[in-house]
Amino acid sequence: MSKEGRSVQGGHGLEFRLAQVLVDEILCRRVAGDFAFQALSQQGIDPIAFVDAMHALERAHPETSGAHTIRYLSSHPLDEDRIARAEAASAAFRLKHGVQ
Repeated sequence: MSKEGRSVQGGHGLEFRLAQVLVDEILCRRVAGDFAFQALSQQGIDPIAFVDAMHALERAHPETSGAHTIRYLSSHPLDEDRIARAEAASAAFRLKHGVQ
């Protein structure tokens, strides 16, 4: 290690590696969420059920909503992002199944 905290081999400091690990973790959780929405759809379940569940959690735990507080299930993508992705999956489900 050099004085600047950079690895001689990789040229990146600990901060860079930590950021990289966090980004990888977030991307994995998004992929997992998309997989879950697809699995629901394949079983004939509208992913809007996830949206309903997230809204119920927000109502039950209002202290966890807002950008400046610790979020419920904070290791996952932000609730707004998860809800938006579920709504998009629901729209695709409804279009495929002719549901309005």
